[in-house]
Parts: sequence; C-alpha cells; structure tokens
Amino acid sequence: MVDLRNLSKLVYGNGFTIWHYRVDSDWSMRPQDDGYFNDAISLLNAGDKIEVSTNVSGYSLFVLSTTNNEVLVRLWG
Repeated sequence: MVDLRNLSKLVYGNGFTIWHYRVDSDWSMRPQDDGYFNDAISLLNAGDKIEVSTNVSGYSLFVLSTTNNEVLVRLWG
C-alpha cells in the first residue's frame, strides 16, 4: 500500500498534478498495480502523472481513473 509520507506534489496547474513517489522496500504490491494508490484517492485525479523512484530505478505512471474507490494507473510512455 502507498505510504502517503512518500507522496509529494511537484507541480500543479490547470487541474493537472505531477507527483513524486519514493518506494520503500515493501514490494507486496508494486506502484504500477491497480489499487496501490487507493489510500491517496482523495489527492489524485485522472490525468495526473506520478514519478516513481526506487533505490535502483525510476519510472512514470499515468492515473487513468479514481472511481469506484480504486485508483487505476498505467505505465507512462
């Protein structure tokens, strides 16, 4: 599950937000899994971008939707 302390707003404009999320060592779920960001559903909006970084790599996610109490994301690019 998402650790909200590791989710930071980087840029906001015109209803679009770019976030940064630092992943700790708990890999029971991966950030690119649907539902991983459910605890942040009140913060995220469809169309937002999440920059994810780990201690060995990084990637971008696109928020597809935040409906039905679930955050759906896809790898960006």
